[in-house]
Amino acid sequence: MQRHHRLLFPIAGVLLALGAVGTAASAATLLTYTLASGSVAASGVASNVAASSLTSGNTVLIGASSTYQNLFYLLQQTSGGTTYALPTSQASALSSGDAESFTLTFSSATTLSNLAFDIGGNVGAGATSFDANVFAVIAIGGTSYTEAATITQGGVGGSVYSVTAANSNYSSLAGTGVIDLSSLPAGLTGPITVSLYAYETNLAGTLASGTNNAIRLSEISVSAVPEPSSTAFLVVSGAGLAALYCLRAARFPAGLVR
Repeated sequence: MQRHHRLLFPIAGVLLALGAVGTAASAATLLTYTLASGSVAASGVASNVAASSLTSGNTVLIGASSTYQNLFYLLQQTSGGTTYALPTSQASALSSGDAESFTLTFSSATTLSNLAFDIGGNVGAGATSFDANVFAVIAIGGTSYTEAATITQGGVGGSVYSVTAANSNYSSLAGTGVIDLSSLPAGLTGPITVSLYAYETNLAGTLASGTNNAIRLSEISVSAVPEPSSTAFLVVSGAGLAALYCLRAARFPAGLVR
């Protein structure tokens, strides 16, 4: 029994240190834009973050009604009457000015991990399917960073969300997306402005006049790498506990009770 106790404390110390490493690897959510009931304010905002409301450009609509509580993303076609169509490339999405944007400022140095969102879409009359693409432009000082989303649909990851007649829906978003922000500079204090863009590719069919394809985003959240001070404390504490017990074991060999 005593031998088991001799093993317990160093093992506990090692587990505590390993747990701290795991904590450091996981991201902490700083804020979320749920767009519930059309609200454009951030919720669950961390104490070290100041977050602006979500703003939209041109034909991006946010919370247009109780039915459309998610981003309803449209771009009016320049030649096509009242038919609407999405941009068809990253370049045309940027030139359209259609984005939803927000600005973050940090009261302490913060290293961002990722931006996550839910995604869905709608196929207009005359069209049968298209692929939805999402990317972000992050402006930090005078530098802009462009990052594309990885999207998971039906448990499979890829670069697009496939919108078809079968999953075309205004009220639910079946996919999830993640934009990796680890390439941004570490220790940000801000302000930084994040702009989300979307565009379609591989459109099948021809949209009828007065109809539209749409890409919708919701539950937009930003996460950061946990502050190193707290994880470092756990690592040092765990390692110290193991070392202290080993030192004690060396001074008092097995069989001596202290």
